[in-house]
Amino acid sequence: MSTNISVWIAAILTLAAFSFLYKENPVYRVTEYLLVGVGAAYALVQGWQNVLTRCIEPLAKGRIAVLFPAILGVLLFSKLSKKSAWLARYPMAALVSLGASVSLRAAVQTDVIKQIGATMIPLNSLDNVVMVFGTMSVLTYFFFTVGLKNSAQHWGARLGRWVMMVSFGAQLGSVAMLRTSLLIGRIDFLFRTWLGIVK
Repeated sequence: MSTNISVWIAAILTLAAFSFLYKENPVYRVTEYLLVGVGAAYALVQGWQNVLTRCIEPLAKGRIAVLFPAILGVLLFSKLSKKSAWLARYPMAALVSLGASVSLRAAVQTDVIKQIGATMIPLNSLDNVVMVFGTMSVLTYFFFTVGLKNSAQHWGARLGRWVMMVSFGAQLGSVAMLRTSLLIGRIDFLFRTWLGIVK
């Protein structure tokens, strides 16, 4: 059995979280609130570190260009008062427009151009054939503008629906495997690191 106090704290909190498997109880709720509180405190410390390193220190070194984003950041706090809440529209507009422009460029690059390039492959293996025809059938399923006019399009749309279902099932299975591996890791921590039963 471990004599490390941090291991004991982690083990007790793990068991408190697992107590929810029986039913919701005050021990679980305290653990939940502790997790949220520690996360909020960590985010607060990280935010303050960002203010120090990206705003206050550069301003102390004479970099005046930092002043404009600093003012926009301070204006976000004007939401706390009803009289000055309108001032928060300007930094929010800047945040939304900058975020949308950056993410739009990345989305076009990854979700459109690279996806089209990944589908333009030679049909020289079974994997490539499945990928190309699976992509085409899913596109046929979502082809709503003209409508499905002949039986080939109907069969393509039906195949597209099956391809999507298989894909969603594979994604669900991968998420379940990830969660199971996290559970195995915690059980291994309890029996190996904390109790020392498993060597």
